[in-house]
Amino acid sequence: MEAAPTVAGELFRFSINKKVRMKQLIDKLRHKHSLTGEEYAILLTCQDADTLMYLQQQAQEVTLAHFGNAIFIRGLIEVGNRCRNNCYYCGIRKGNPAVARYALKRETILECCREGYALGFRTFVMQGGEDPALTDEWIEATVAPSAMSSPIVPSPFH
Repeated sequence: MEAAPTVAGELFRFSINKKVRMKQLIDKLRHKHSLTGEEYAILLTCQDADTLMYLQQQAQEVTLAHFGNAIFIRGLIEVGNRCRNNCYYCGIRKGNPAVARYALKRETILECCREGYALGFRTFVMQGGEDPALTDEWIEATVAPSAMSSPIVPSPFH
């Protein structure tokens, strides 16, 4: 005669099944690069330490396969905070009167690059608000090889 299931036994079986299901979701995400909305919600609410460790291991393997283990440090240049948009979440939005607006001149940006290069940076990111004055042509002229070539900052294009 088979023993009646206990509450503890049922909880253990449920826990094991849940771990198996979570591992299946992680494996699906790794191999198919997508889950359903419900599956993402299940994965994001996971609190099981073993499952989270497995997720972290899978993520690390994918990261190393795609990017290796090299670290690239880039110089960040805030070229300005003028913006035509009024995104509520953004501190430099057009409608924020508390912001002192500025826009760097091309020579100042290039000087930042020269100084950054001397400090060991080899790539730079320019970012700022969506300033209508920063046209494609202006940006191109700023980052063009001729603008970047100097004894201090050799052009990466030569």
